Amino acid sequence: MSLQHVGGRDDGGIDLLGWWWLPVPCETRYEATEGRGAPRVNAGGEYRQRFRVIAQCKDEKRKVGPKYVRELEGTLYRYISGAHTPPVSDASEGEARQAPRTLAGDPVVGLLISSAPFTKGGLMRAHSSRMPLMILHIPPVVLEDAVASPLGVPGMLAEHEDAADAPESTSSGDLGALAFNPALGGPSGLLRGLVQPRWEHPSVVSVDRPSGRPGLWCNGKRISSWTPEHGLA
Repeated sequence: MSLQHVGGRDDGGIDLLGWWWLPVPCETRYEATEGRGAPRVNAGGEYRQRFRVIAQCKDEKRKVGPKYVRELEGTLYRYISGAHTPPVSDASEGEARQAPRTLAGDPVVGLLISSAPFTKGGLMRAHSSRMPLMILHIPPVVLEDAVASPLGVPGMLAEHEDAADAPESTSSGDLGALAFNPALGGPSGLLRGLVQPRWEHPSVVSVDRPSGRPGLWCNGKRISSWTPEHGLA
C-alpha cells in the first residue's frame, strides 16, 4: 500500500490518499463477477490489481466510537460522488455487492487508523457499513534509542533486517488490530473473503512490551508488500 498525506484546509476530510495493490489470484472471483478490472502491473512475475484507498487518522486518548466511522463514510461518499461513480448497491442473495469505484474503474476502500482502540459501537458501525472499510489500531510506541521502525509500526521490520538488530520498543500495553468489514472482506464483499487481515505477533513476546504488525494473507500465504516503482497519481 502506498499512501500520501493530503491533509489540509481543502482536503475533503481525507488525511491519506493512495493505492493498495493486491495479487490478482486473490481477485479471480472478483474479476469473473464484476466483468471489468482495474489496471494491472507485473510485479516480479505476478500481476497485481490496484484499489483506491481513502484514509483518515485519529490520535485520540479515548476509544474511537461510531462517530468517526460515520465521518469516514461521509468522506467516501463525497469522494465517490466527485468522481462520478455509482454508489454501493445492495446485492440479491448469492450475488456480490457492487463496489464503489473511481472514474477510472478502480474500487474504493476506506481506511480508519487510530492510536486508540475502537469501542464496541465503533466496531459495530464499521461492520454494518455498506462501504468497504478496514480499521487499523496501532498502539502508541516509544522507541528507546529513538530509531523508528521502517513503517512506524511496533515490531514492523523490513524483510532484509534481522530481528536481533531491531530497536527495542515499548507501547501503551494495547495490542494492535486490523479488521475488514463484510463489505470489504466478507464472502459477498469486495475481496470475496479471499484476503484475511491479521495482527501478527513475534515468536517471543514480552508482557511489558507487546509488539506486532498488521499482515494480509491469501490462500494460506502471506501477501508481500509491493507498490509500483512509479506511483500512479
